[in-house]
Amino acid sequence: MARKVPDGKWVVATTRLLALPPGEEPFATVHRDELGHWLLEHDGEVRNATHGEQIELAGDRWQLFLPTPSEATTDPLDPAWSINAAALTLYADEGQPKPRRVVLATPAGDNELAAKSFHCVTLALARARLRDTAEGKPAEACGWLDPRALMAELNTKRTHFNVLVYRVRQQLDDAGLTDAARSIERRADGHLRLCIARIEVVAGST
Repeated sequence: MARKVPDGKWVVATTRLLALPPGEEPFATVHRDELGHWLLEHDGEVRNATHGEQIELAGDRWQLFLPTPSEATTDPLDPAWSINAAALTLYADEGQPKPRRVVLATPAGDNELAAKSFHCVTLALARARLRDTAEGKPAEACGWLDPRALMAELNTKRTHFNVLVYRVRQQLDDAGLTDAARSIERRADGHLRLCIARIEVVAGST
């Protein structure tokens, strides 16, 4: 959670993503990585976040309150609902920037997700990962894209692009993925990729 300084307004995360300021277009997000470290993403950059630190966003100052790793273990992750166990199928014709259908598969079954406009990011990252895989690149090197090139491809500015990334993660979190915050990974140099390795892009809507 976070507290706005100095008026004392609290924002408490209801999922594994803390969005600041709260709402549909946050400037920053805080989440845990797979090792339990807290990360802050802001303005296309990612860094470690610490309990008690204050950050400034659009003229407002927020203080972060983050549980320690020992406290976090009271809420264990279900491996059946992790990214490693999930598969994502995107139905989209060649040249189309947005999929017609998005299906998330887990050991519990298939989940039809709303094919929102923000999935233009998902589709672009999925195509990049599939392309690199087909070229025989090592798995750890597949799918990374420079966000500047991706923003140019999608004809969007940085602030809106970061909101699109947040909404992809938020939808996957709402769908039940326990580690949806890392569904789109961001390296220290800002490059992004789709973390879900089991992906498929299918032409057409069925």
